[in-house]
Amino acid sequence: MPKTKPKALGTEWETDVVRYTKAQLGDERIERRALHGSKDMGDIHGLFVRGYEGIIECKRDRDMGAKALAEYQRQTLDERENADADFALLVVKNFNHSVGEAYCWVTLRDLARIALPLMVCDGWLDAADETWVCLPYSTACALMRGDR
Repeated sequence: MPKTKPKALGTEWETDVVRYTKAQLGDERIERRALHGSKDMGDIHGLFVRGYEGIIECKRDRDMGAKALAEYQRQTLDERENADADFALLVVKNFNHSVGEAYCWVTLRDLARIALPLMVCDGWLDAADETWVCLPYSTACALMRGDR
C-alpha cells in the first residue's frame, strides 16, 4: 500500500474537522476554505458564534514540540487577522482519538468571545491575546453551542 502524502492527510483532517463541526453546531455554512496564496485566512471558515465570525486552523503533526506549537499559534493569529475574523481556533489532531478529542488551542481573548458565560474584567482583554489555553475540541464546540 503506498504512503499517503502529507498534503492529502492534512486535507483529510480538515474535512474531518468540518464534518464534526457542522454536526456539533448544526450549521451547514462551515466549510473548507480555498487557498489564498501568501495571505492564508485559515483552513475552515463560516463559523458564526454569538455574533462573532471565526476561523479554524487545522494541524496534523505527530511530533509537535513547543517550537512548532508556537509557530502554529503565530500562524493562527496571522490568519485570523488576514480573514478579518473575530476569533480563531487552532485544532491539532490527537492521533488515535476522535475529532472531539483533538487539542483545541484558543487565546483567552477568543475564548471570551465563544464562551457565553465567561465574564471579563476591564482591561483584562489587553493581554488576553498573548495567553493560550488548550481544551478538547468537543468542549470548544459545547461552549460555542452554549451548553457550558
